[in-house]
Amino acid sequence: FCLPCVWSKDNDVDGLPQLLMEAMACGQPVISTRLVGIPDLVIDGETGLLVEPENVAALADALQFAMENEDKMLSFVGTGLELLQSRFNLETCLEPLFKEYRSRSGSPS
Repeated sequence: FCLPCVWSKDNDVDGLPQLLMEAMACGQPVISTRLVGIPDLVIDGETGLLVEPENVAALADALQFAMENEDKMLSFVGTGLELLQSRFNLETCLEPLFKEYRSRSGSPS
């Protein structure tokens, strides 16, 4: 799965694209760009491949690498799933929100 992200003209950026998480959760190896929060999810050479935004040659190289190294790309899938389950699971993602609600409502932690 390839999602090359760039800065928009109005500087509107998706900090951590949901689509990348969904692709990884579905067992797809991913290629994306080093932009905002993407490197927190796609760790270059571990959970996928990253290239610099707007670097067409690097993107082409990453796609070529993916086509020639299926075993390596599949290893990214397993590592990516582990990362999703440990850092981006529902409980981990919602706990800061619940903590904020509890602090504002006066409920005990």
